[in-house]
Amino acid sequence: MVTYHFMKNSLLFLTLFLLAIVPQIWLNIVFNIFHFKMNFFLTIVTFIIVVLNLFITIKLVTKITKVKIDFFSLQWKDVLTYVAGGFLVNMSFGLIVYLFFSFMTTNQKSVDAISSKMPILLFFLFAVISAPILEELVCRLFIMGYVFKKYQLLGILISVIIFILPHRPSSIGEFIVYLGPAISYSGIFYLSKRIEYSILFHIFVNLLATL
Repeated sequence: MVTYHFMKNSLLFLTLFLLAIVPQIWLNIVFNIFHFKMNFFLTIVTFIIVVLNLFITIKLVTKITKVKIDFFSLQWKDVLTYVAGGFLVNMSFGLIVYLFFSFMTTNQKSVDAISSKMPILLFFLFAVISAPILEELVCRLFIMGYVFKKYQLLGILISVIIFILPHRPSSIGEFIVYLGPAISYSGIFYLSKRIEYSILFHIFVNLLATL
């Protein structure tokens, strides 16, 4: 029985993880083959891929976890509280990086390269809307809220690791850069028991990063 659940959850995670990186894979294809010459056709195709992938992932994760996502039921006082708390955590880790390290992360360089070649609205959809929702659905709702629902602290640890690794940290400094947000997102979900709060904060963070 334990083996069955392990295999089932592993397969589900692999499926969701692959879905979460579909937009990035497509953009890498565009970058390497078309050298980011985003004509009208590629723009439309990219838009469809990002939106369709997001819709499929949301439907699949909510069906697996049996969680209904409802932003309208949130208390905005709580939204502000979690955003403020998460921002303080991120700023604390950011201060450590600022004092002891000086660099631009590999992932940020990739994002900057993409942003300079994509239509602004399409980049906004990819970086500010799609990426945060996909990452929160997989790392928080599925990992913490489903696979490790009975072992929350272990779920937080696994969630943090799974979030950091795809961002390809190549040094201790880069690891710390992503450790702060990973902890704040996981902490918000752990405290609120609502994926909507961590999604909103993640969107807020990515929005600031793109300005």
